[in-house]
Amino acid sequence: MRVKRAAAPHPGAAHAGTRRGGVHWLLVFALLLAAAFIEVWESTAVSQLSLDIDRLQVQVRDTQARTSYLDARVAESSSRVRLAGYARTLNMRPADPAQVVVIPRDFLAAAPQAGIPEDGLAAATRRAAELFVPSARARGRREAIE
Repeated sequence: MRVKRAAAPHPGAAHAGTRRGGVHWLLVFALLLAAAFIEVWESTAVSQLSLDIDRLQVQVRDTQARTSYLDARVAESSSRVRLAGYARTLNMRPADPAQVVVIPRDFLAAAPQAGIPEDGLAAATRRAAELFVPSARARGRREAIE
């Protein structure tokens, strides 16, 4: 009977299992390191976005305050008291009631329409208006019908 001799182990074979195990541990360590990096990166991005939101909210509040201030200035400038002061500085005064003429609407509707003279510059202007502004032509037709 012949006895087979076992092959001699390769010199690096004793450490082959530990090498493979070391590669696995290295891969696990790299994955954990990547996960930690991603976690830190995400929290930094969220912090930056929060700071941007806070900055924009402050900007919105400032803009709203400025708008309120300008609205108040417009209201103050257009008040009757302020406008009366402007009118006095321009030497303006209220109209004399005797100067105001009110023409009844019925009288105006019955009056004949005075046409625009069709000579020279007036005719050229009317044609240009009809060419460039179609609503002017429609308005002219409507006035002719009425």
